[in-house]
Amino acid sequence: MRNSAFQLDLIHVLQGSEEGARRRWNEMQKILGWDTPAELGFVPMTGNAAESILREVQQRDCGTVVLGKRGLSRIKRLFLGSVSAAVLHGMNDRTLVLID
Repeated sequence: MRNSAFQLDLIHVLQGSEEGARRRWNEMQKILGWDTPAELGFVPMTGNAAESILREVQQRDCGTVVLGKRGLSRIKRLFLGSVSAAVLHGMNDRTLVLID
């Protein structure tokens, strides 16, 4: 079954200032050489990052979620937990793609 129409939403869970995140996003788009700027939505972190992401997934009724890793060391993941693992366990009937 093919869906010829889809919507791509790019979001960032804020852990700092929106200004800093927007500046990094604009720099990344320049590095990638994107002719047309892509809009980035900002989600305030309430609770933890995984809860914030899962809430957005539910509200937007996303079918597929693509997450990037922050690159925490194994010891930090052990103590802090893994956002991607928590998102995976909180999703039902959706696809998760994790970018390493």
